[in-house]
Amino acid sequence: MEGFWVALIFVGLLAAAIAQLTAAVLCFSLSPGKGLASLVVPGYLFVGIKQHAYYRPVIGLWIAGLVAITAGTIALS
Repeated sequence: MEGFWVALIFVGLLAAAIAQLTAAVLCFSLSPGKGLASLVVPGYLFVGIKQHAYYRPVIGLWIAGLVAITAGTIALS
């Protein structure tokens, strides 16, 4: 059963990484200035894409990844 929780943590990390990369691409597609700001200012990445149509799916994937990481870590402790 321990292997399941470890896999859940890795899936969560993968989901969060995909969400962050997608958000970065979307932020740069809106404007190079917003893209550069997202690299410098923590958290601006998700604020910068708020006007994009894919905001909710990207944030949903990111939150799902964080929930998976948290659940796996709690289960393994």
